[in-house]
Amino acid sequence: MVERLYGVEHGAQVLVGDVAIDEVVIRPSRQLKEEIASLPEGVSVGLEFHPAFFKSISYQCHNIRISQGANIYFSELIDVCKKSKKKVIPLEDIRTYKKYVRRMFKADQIERELYKEYQNENPTESDKEKWVDLRNKLYKASVERDYTFIVEREDKIIENISKFQPVAVVLGRAHADYVIQNLQLLSEKGIKVDHYFAEQGPRYPWHWDVPERMERTAIFDFDPKVSSEVLKYRQSVIRKFKAIKEEKITDGIPDYYGTWDIRVLPRGLFEIYFEGKGFGRIEDCFGTAKFEGFIDDESGAIFFKEYNQEEVSFGGASGKIWYSGSFEGNVCSGFFENPDSGRREFLIWKNPKKS
Repeated sequence: MVERLYGVEHGAQVLVGDVAIDEVVIRPSRQLKEEIASLPEGVSVGLEFHPAFFKSISYQCHNIRISQGANIYFSELIDVCKKSKKKVIPLEDIRTYKKYVRRMFKADQIERELYKEYQNENPTESDKEKWVDLRNKLYKASVERDYTFIVEREDKIIENISKFQPVAVVLGRAHADYVIQNLQLLSEKGIKVDHYFAEQGPRYPWHWDVPERMERTAIFDFDPKVSSEVLKYRQSVIRKFKAIKEEKITDGIPDYYGTWDIRVLPRGLFEIYFEGKGFGRIEDCFGTAKFEGFIDDESGAIFFKEYNQEEVSFGGASGKIWYSGSFEGNVCSGFFENPDSGRREFLIWKNPKKS
């Protein structure tokens, strides 16, 4: 039984817009260290780390160092465990993490190649075709990277919790929030969690002087607010992965498939489900959207979709998005009006299983 699950922020970055300009070292709170030290001698404590993280991970002649901040954070907890005679259980699976590193490098290499190709100011049609090919490869590589980092790592961490049954578990906050919201899944794997506590990293303006923000101590939270966004983000990553691997979003049988990105098809892949005359739902990588309108093999398609605010926060366009197109054979092509990015092309094709 996991008597105590702790969700922590074991490092942070200082961002200006979307650009990281600095790394902040966050140290464990005094309360967390005291709680671990107070556990009976000999019990096991699971930590989201692996001993290999304290060394470089080699890949293609590169030496990759895991976040210095995370290493400092977990080093302090390891010291607490050793001094108070607790057994440390590394929960990170190093093979899975190395798989993530490989996929990270692959995505980075494709992105660099695409950036280099974009420097051509007088592209030929052949050059433009190469751009599309590279954009498809980059999207696929980025999705595979994110899937390994979020889903596969998390699954391995849960496997290790089930295998070793530590009394206390310390995970990154997003992983811990996911775990505590999936108690049924944990129960199926023989895991029961008694209590959930968390830490919050310090909040500070980015323009503080560097010495003032380089190191901070986390704040212990006895009654943490669990974020449902981690579930939504994980679902989005899983759907994107399913789109590139299986060319579908869900395991359902939709009436139509479609894409709002005719150059990177899986990026815009969606499924249309009719739930009545003139209405239904659309499932895509952002989540679920309302569908109203019609699709007819002879008349074509006129409809709108509308995301709720939760889907908008994960990338879905706000407001009603109108689609209008006509069929040629089994494929409907046309344009949609996106309030955020203007008029763009789309494709729709009937699910052969619904014919």
